Amino acid sequence: MKKLLSVLAATSLIALGACGSDDESPAAEAGSDDATATAPAETGGEATAEPSAPAGEGGLIGIAMPTKSSSRWISDGNSMVESFEALGYETDLQYAEDDEWSRRLKDHGWGVAFADRSIAIHSHNYTLRQAYKRCHGDSFAAAATQPERRPKWSNWIYGVALPWLSDLRRDWAWCARAGRRREFGHCALVRLWQRCGKTVGFRRGWRHYHQRSAA
Repeated sequence: MKKLLSVLAATSLIALGACGSDDESPAAEAGSDDATATAPAETGGEATAEPSAPAGEGGLIGIAMPTKSSSRWISDGNSMVESFEALGYETDLQYAEDDEWSRRLKDHGWGVAFADRSIAIHSHNYTLRQAYKRCHGDSFAAAATQPERRPKWSNWIYGVALPWLSDLRRDWAWCARAGRRREFGHCALVRLWQRCGKTVGFRRGWRHYHQRSAA
């Protein structure tokens, strides 16, 4: 246990030192892609709507988002609605789920069948870089929907340190029950980069949306 705590302490110091500033891209140097966490570009990797048409033109604009199962697409859809309606347009926001894929398959002569014995596995077995990037992008988009006052959880104490400790408690309990204690160290590292990505992404998104609109 002492050895495990020492490893976690060293890991957290390295990671927090790397992502201690939301103006820099954190990176974990461990000699492989699986242990590399590199922040995405300043724009957060998300598409934002900045229509250039003059206000007052009116008309109806259809907006299609892929799914409601991710806060990222909900946030992006709402952001586009707000942007177009601010220019005087009406909007119709729809979520396609798998409908669009089904339509394209049928258009190319394929069929859609139901396989009642099939097993689908949705994996989030990300590398550190992928885990950071996903959380960064989701939080960058979510910042557009927040009120004018930046929430308390976007700082390093309430956004990274305390939630990470809570993650560790739950993950250790699961690893102990499943007999997979050896995987806890890697799990702790992934959780830390997820928390860093979420906090850095939100802070950058806050500056992008709120400070830009204030200017």
